[in-house]
Amino acid sequence: MSFSSFYSRLPVLYLGGALMYYLSTWYAYGGFVDKGHPAIYNLTEFCASGGLKFTVYFLVSILLFPLYIKFIVLPGPFRFALLAVLFVFLTGYLEQAGLSFFGWANIFGGRLIIFSYLLAGAFFVMQWQCLLVSKAAEVSHMPAIDEPQKNVTSSLRPLRVTRAGSRYQILPSEILYVEAFGNYTKIFTLKETFLYGSGIGKLCSERHDLKLLRIHRKYAIMESCLLRVRRKGRATEVILEGGVVLKVGKAYLENLSDLGIVPV
Repeated sequence: MSFSSFYSRLPVLYLGGALMYYLSTWYAYGGFVDKGHPAIYNLTEFCASGGLKFTVYFLVSILLFPLYIKFIVLPGPFRFALLAVLFVFLTGYLEQAGLSFFGWANIFGGRLIIFSYLLAGAFFVMQWQCLLVSKAAEVSHMPAIDEPQKNVTSSLRPLRVTRAGSRYQILPSEILYVEAFGNYTKIFTLKETFLYGSGIGKLCSERHDLKLLRIHRKYAIMESCLLRVRRKGRATEVILEGGVVLKVGKAYLENLSDLGIVPV
């Protein structure tokens, strides 16, 4: 699924989630055994349950999508946690406001309000993963480089990446280091961060012309950007251009030794 098609399918995804939530709560309230319970096709019951909840999810997500796109390729679990907390509490507040406005009751009298927060958190994580996969799919389906660029020497062959929903081509000389990101790779320059549509191992093996030096299971650096290697206690660190400091994994110290680099 491409990133743009994900937007077009949002209404279907949310409606499906609303129906599943409504059916489960309708059953939990005894819909099949309680003869006094409203019928399963009761529109008011649907709106008071899954309809309201997932409408709120949808509206808050649309509000936060610009932040999703901005943060999804940037490092740092703090940003992810911040967005998750923001999503959970915004949806919780708006859902309670909607229930009060229409005079609808909380599920099980509000005794399981924590369940709503957990559901919102789980939905946020699922939606974030779908966005991430959709964003990376754009990288793998990017059009081929224009014909004149195919004749460029391999050392100058650009790397096709994405950032904030837009496609870019960056030169090897712009890359500072790369970081493993699941089945994808974050590409760091001195000023910006991009997303590449393959894992770090595949990137290093397929693009030997980049001269990436693996220093950690998470990191590989551009040899040309390495300023020095230092000891810090028992740890070994590399210092790159721009003052970036990265730890060297013990299993990768030999890679530095092979280049004749000795920590100081």
